[in-house]
Amino acid sequence: MLPLNPAHLPRLLTEALRLHEAGRLPEAEERYRSVLAVAPDEPAANFHLGRLLAARRAPEALDRLGRAARARPQEAAGWQAWTAAAATFGDAAARKEVIEAARQARLPAPLLSQIETRLSGAPVKPVAQPRIGRAAPAEIKALLSDYQAGRMAAAERRAGAILSAAPDCALAADVLGNAQMAQGRQTPALAAFQRVVALEPGWPDGHLHLAQALLALGRAAEALDPLARAAALTPKPARALMLLAVTLARMGRQTAALAALRRAVAAEPRHPEAQFQLGILQTDLRAYAEAEAAFRAAEAAGNRSADLQLRLGQVLLMQGDEAGAAAAYETGLAREPDHAMLLSRKALLLQGRGAFAEAEALLRRAIELAPGTGEFYRILSASLKMTPEDPLLFEMQRRFDDPATAEADRMHLGFALAKAMDDLKRPESLFTYLRPANQLMRKAHPYDIASRRAELEGIFATFADFTPAPPRRRAISPRCS
Repeated sequence: MLPLNPAHLPRLLTEALRLHEAGRLPEAEERYRSVLAVAPDEPAANFHLGRLLAARRAPEALDRLGRAARARPQEAAGWQAWTAAAATFGDAAARKEVIEAARQARLPAPLLSQIETRLSGAPVKPVAQPRIGRAAPAEIKALLSDYQAGRMAAAERRAGAILSAAPDCALAADVLGNAQMAQGRQTPALAAFQRVVALEPGWPDGHLHLAQALLALGRAAEALDPLARAAALTPKPARALMLLAVTLARMGRQTAALAALRRAVAAEPRHPEAQFQLGILQTDLRAYAEAEAAFRAAEAAGNRSADLQLRLGQVLLMQGDEAGAAAAYETGLAREPDHAMLLSRKALLLQGRGAFAEAEALLRRAIELAPGTGEFYRILSASLKMTPEDPLLFEMQRRFDDPATAEADRMHLGFALAKAMDDLKRPESLFTYLRPANQLMRKAHPYDIASRRAELEGIFATFADFTPAPPRRRAISPRCS
């Protein structure tokens, strides 16, 4: 239903953005359109709806992005998104419209040049380093010295002064943005990186830095285009493709994320982090054999982290290889003896073998290392007979009652405490912990009867025409007397 009061629009737009970033695109689109039905020229709604439509190359995206750019001509992001859409799937008339609108808006010369270059049909030539323009080499040397020494405030001041004297210095703009990012000032950093890609559209790191600023500001969908451009401009695209894949996966677009990671490892097979990220995504997709292969490739390429061994052990366990999982956990602990999660996973295997005392010692150590992780208490409670004097009981109660405890940790603590109340013969207190733990479990893993019904109907349909073969009759051999 359309909101009748324009005062409702900011709330509806905020909700649309949240759904968009969560990858719930049909719902986001419905809310954007509800906003625009009341306020057809609302710039943010047009911009974000345009981005959503551009991802599926819908012609309407050009109109929406054009409206947003014209409404806020001072915002480079609108022009860049409109330009990207026109370059990707627009015809000659659409590209000409963007160029003419940009000229009429009297955009800054670097941004206008970027738009004209991209839409002219001439390919952007990759460059290895950003230009320094009219900046004095001595000033550039001093700027880099400040930045490399970690003097970020000084680097920011010096970069600003250089740009005042030499507005065409892409290197100074990039250092300016990185110095601002290091100081937690993402919004001005974004403007600096937009200036970088306008001055030097062929420099892959400029697009990568722009994307990182957008991600830091929570604008994941806007980061997709600069990440794709960064990857296209370099013979070593794994870094940009990894970040693209992680961004897509967080938006719920796992298929596209998987394609990006496969491109990364195809381009750079010996890139350990690309193989590691591929293994993580394959694990999430329950492709355990493929995940194992990726983790082993990451290790062969030089990843010696305990985290890799933890993840490798998990996928081996999912494939029924308990001995392999145990070996991976041991390898990880040899590299990082105080890795709390590895200690807990080794303890789980020991519990399964009945080695409860050894498992308890490992879990108490894991709790000592990471006392806020509720899962460790729950795993320990499975094989521990709680006593009233155990200091762990008070610690669990304190953390359960603490409002700052994360919901996932509080859920695990609730189940652990319910088990403890059963051990202590305090049935009147058991549901004090079990009830909220179950509520948090339902919240984290909601049961959808419609999805379950659809799943079952799919199974029934698959086997609708299946008729089992009659059992074979075994021939009875005559008995020998």
